[in-house]
Amino acid sequence: MSDDCVFCELIRRGDMTPNDWSEAGPGFRVFAPLNPVTKGHLLVVPTEHVTDALDDPRVTAFTMGAAATVAKGPCNFITSVGAEATQTVRHLHIHIVPRRQHDGLQLPWSEWDAERAELVQDYSILEGLLDSLADKGER
Repeated sequence: MSDDCVFCELIRRGDMTPNDWSEAGPGFRVFAPLNPVTKGHLLVVPTEHVTDALDDPRVTAFTMGAAATVAKGPCNFITSVGAEATQTVRHLHIHIVPRRQHDGLQLPWSEWDAERAELVQDYSILEGLLDSLADKGER
């Protein structure tokens, strides 16, 4: 456990009420985040301090397995690696975000933006060139 990690501190103190904690299996805790984005939003956290999903692939795999045991679909499993990827707590955790049709929740990659439009346009041009080469027997 890390001395400067909020999740490690919560696990070490163990002073959460029984409704706040549940076991996902040995070595894991499951609890609601401070700011849930949907009803039923949960975090699956290994009790071993692992900074992120790349730090220890073995713990990451077991944590994903614990999340799969707890989750009820449909849902998103979300984890981030690094501040640039929106990781705010430097302790591996997997968000289980329940989804409902027309729930209005937008993930960061859900919006169509100009950069994506350019990529699609570039792809369309490339696809046209490849088709043209295929028609000439050069592909």
